[in-house]
Amino acid sequence: LSARKRESVKYVYINAEEGTAGVRAALESGNVEAAALWDPDLALALKNVKGARVVYSTKTATNLIYDVMVCNKKALDNPDNTAAFQAFVDGWLTGVKEAKANPDKAVAALESTEEFFKLLVKDQGRDFVKSLFSNVVWTGLDDNARILGLVGGTNHYERVYRRFDGIYRAAGALANPNSPVIPPADSFDYRFIKALLDKNQTAKSDAAKPEFTFSTQERDKAAQQAAIVTKPVMVSFPSGSAELNKRAQQVIDKEMAPFIENNGSAYFEVSGNTDSVGSREANLRLSNQRAQAVVDYLVKEWDFDRARFKVLGAGPDRPLCNEANPSAEGLDLDTCRAANRTTRVALLTR
Repeated sequence: LSARKRESVKYVYINAEEGTAGVRAALESGNVEAAALWDPDLALALKNVKGARVVYSTKTATNLIYDVMVCNKKALDNPDNTAAFQAFVDGWLTGVKEAKANPDKAVAALESTEEFFKLLVKDQGRDFVKSLFSNVVWTGLDDNARILGLVGGTNHYERVYRRFDGIYRAAGALANPNSPVIPPADSFDYRFIKALLDKNQTAKSDAAKPEFTFSTQERDKAAQQAAIVTKPVMVSFPSGSAELNKRAQQVIDKEMAPFIENNGSAYFEVSGNTDSVGSREANLRLSNQRAQAVVDYLVKEWDFDRARFKVLGAGPDRPLCNEANPSAEGLDLDTCRAANRTTRVALLTR
């Protein structure tokens, strides 16, 4: 979207006490055109709103949101409690395995122990509640080890923690803006997962495997559908060149790599784009070379699978701003052209 179009998007915030049910009610009543939801309100909205569909979800953004157990640090640090906490973690992971294997029993357990699910079963039926499990990622021991980087690779928990701590602080969104910065490594107690992993070579081996595999055939199939998200990034190149300088590399590191990391299951179209100055043929050729340079950097420096990326030189053919009428976007011509000279990362779902 152009800057003017982004400004036209109105954000509507629901009172915290209304919860996601209030968000769903706003969508169902037509007061909003889009909403951020999670189950069961997501499934209910899809059921109740004609034509509703999921645009973007954590099935694609697999490395963006993590649920954690929060415990009192004093209790964790007390050696007398270590065995109890270890048993709790062990029991939780056993429960996850059982729920995944026996969804009917999981529904029965929710119905018998949680008033909310008891009412939901009464209103929607057990099959509806069981259908919600299709959106649940049952994170076992191997998944926890992979997410936490305990068998090599990225520690996604610490990566997300660090990034969102910065985002919330910059936005002034912390309840106490003077709260100290707690290092990510100090925010998570790794002892209990490590202890279980040390005794389970199968889980350790499974955790070392990539969560997703990629192929050019599947990428080309994904590219036949419209991208669900496109992120323009101002990767600057010297005039007439496709060589990445240090500044351009820093932009890729900051703006592009985290976006790719967050969306662990996705493919991407990386397109080079130009303004309308010069010949179209030269711009198409140069924009393709620039997009290729960006992908080469991502593969070499970030160890992303090359098969995830489709390279496209779009030249001047996909303008974000109409250079013949930049004032329509509230821009001058130079700013309009700069907006068009972007490297864009389009997210392609499987």
